[in-house]
Amino acid sequence: MKVAVVFNPVKAEERELRNALHEEVPAAKSDLNFFETDADDQGAAAAKKAVAAKPDLVLVAGGDGTVRIVAEQLAGTDIPLGIVPAGT
Repeated sequence: MKVAVVFNPVKAEERELRNALHEEVPAAKSDLNFFETDADDQGAAAAKKAVAAKPDLVLVAGGDGTVRIVAEQLAGTDIPLGIVPAGT
């Protein structure tokens, strides 16, 4: 399973997130791709890159703002969205 992970590095550290996902999503162990948001772009660019990678699933780790932005980018793509709560 090809999984794209869009994450907010302020809310979730990539190494910890990667370890947790490997444990919880065993099918994705070999094919996790991470797309980091930044202060200038809170998720739209990262989500577009994730969609371009043609994943089977997009996971978003961040707060409600990051989740909303990523969901907007995925609308109409038929790619499932999973949420890893990492907000405050």
